[in-house]
Amino acid sequence: MNRIERLQKIIHEYKAHAILVTNAKNIFYLTGFIGISPHERESTCLVTTEKTYLFVPKMYEEKARKLDRDKKLEIIVDHERYGLLTSFVRFVDPASRILCESTDLRIAELENIRAKTGLTLDPQQRIIEPLRMIKDNEEIALLKKACSITEQVYDGIVRILQSVDDVSELTELDIADAMRSLGREYGADGFGFDPIVALGAHAAEPHYITGNTPLEMGQCLLMDFGFQYKGYTADLTRTIFLGKADDGFTKIYNLVKENNQRCIEAVKPGVTTKELFELSVKIFKEKELDQHYLHSLGHGFGLDVHEAPSVGSNKETPLEPGMVITIEPGLYFAGGFGVRIEDDVLVTEDGYELLTTSSKDLLEIAKN
Repeated sequence: MNRIERLQKIIHEYKAHAILVTNAKNIFYLTGFIGISPHERESTCLVTTEKTYLFVPKMYEEKARKLDRDKKLEIIVDHERYGLLTSFVRFVDPASRILCESTDLRIAELENIRAKTGLTLDPQQRIIEPLRMIKDNEEIALLKKACSITEQVYDGIVRILQSVDDVSELTELDIADAMRSLGREYGADGFGFDPIVALGAHAAEPHYITGNTPLEMGQCLLMDFGFQYKGYTADLTRTIFLGKADDGFTKIYNLVKENNQRCIEAVKPGVTTKELFELSVKIFKEKELDQHYLHSLGHGFGLDVHEAPSVGSNKETPLEPGMVITIEPGLYFAGGFGVRIEDDVLVTEDGYELLTTSSKDLLEIAKN
């Protein structure tokens, strides 16, 4: 059963006739189409119990008509974009139940649809996202490639840091720029998200915004980044040390590394995301450091860097084969430093497969 057929089965279960799909990543998942600005309204898709219609503006007609014909899409072209949210009305029974994505459509857009079509759509949450949680073989292959590129870039950055005479000649942004260049060299589409390159105390901010700070010996360097390949993104974090790490940093680093490894080893079908998170908290709590753990253990990823399932305290999602999640424990000391180690993990029939395999031993960049 392909992706559209699985969605049609859900439409039947809702006793509906169709769903209007407006989320750009969900449209890509179903049809293979995406524009250059996924955050804008560049396409819509109507999936009925019998057919699938893709609505695009004239400027995307050629691209849309090149899509995989096996998907049996009917392409509907609007001269600009004005009809993308209303053209679907020609292909539905006005008396039937039409679902839409409540987490994507704006209130103003819903009101505009109602005013122009006379239809009242039925907003529903998480219709397509649960389908995206379980990756098929094609998606897994693309994610593995994205992970491979990302790790090649990490190795390249380490080589740059080891070869430069004076690390202070480089800034955090210089490292991010070098990442981008290497990613292109290794075949990436681009970054899957804005990279975090955080020196020293900046690493104590889990979502630090990379800046112009020059690198400095005697400080840690946290790098959280991932490259996209054919729409799918990896997500890797490694924390290294510029120079010789002191005992205090090394102790914290090794604890985070232990937490990362123990949580990965606990991944298997049936274990819930909440159980994994609670294991990571327990490990830090035993050392009375849980107050320095500022986020969940991880998240799903794929077309978006943050997807279901959340690996935190608020969800008890049982792991299933085909899910991919990050395992990224971290400890953060304001004004001091932070350590995070993140890996990408595929849930298999009998356990897990590690998609990111770069060494997690503490790497110290020594300079004479």
